[in-house]
Amino acid sequence: MTSLVIIAVAISAISGCSQGPQKKAQDQEHRPGVAEGVAPVFSDGPMAAAYEQYIQLKDALVASDQNKAASSAGSLHTTLQKFSEGGDTAQAAAVNAAIHAAAIAAATGIDAQRATFSALSNQMAELIKAADIASGTVYLTFCPMANDDQGAYWLANEQEIRNPYFGEKMMKCGVVKSTIQ
Repeated sequence: MTSLVIIAVAISAISGCSQGPQKKAQDQEHRPGVAEGVAPVFSDGPMAAAYEQYIQLKDALVASDQNKAASSAGSLHTTLQKFSEGGDTAQAAAVNAAIHAAAIAAATGIDAQRATFSALSNQMAELIKAADIASGTVYLTFCPMANDDQGAYWLANEQEIRNPYFGEKMMKCGVVKSTIQ
């Protein structure tokens, strides 16, 4: 009987190792809110659109998808240009963010896109702080190794670290510094 239990445990361990990472990835894909998080709800429609486009850009950088990053940055640039015409207190941040989004859209490589993403993220954080968030949370996340160890921020829907500055090279490098609600 003891031998049977040992054999059963060994088989379970072997099959668990061979399917472990795959099973873990499948579990994460089917658990809502793990990687994609829950987007905050903004009272202002244009702010909601800009934030969604920013998150699409961030996710493209996480995935090291230069083309999708350029496309998302182009959409974000167009949306942010509308903000800069508004004349409100966030106008300067919107103008600067639009400039950085355009630079990311025009960049010739993923490294150049990532280098500009830091400045865009800083301006987007200013816009988000000035926005009226009806519900939900935006996470202000920081990677100390980005920008040649100068560090850089980004915004996220989730607490889980998914680093847009390094992608797969250092996916988990970073820490949530604060929340915006």
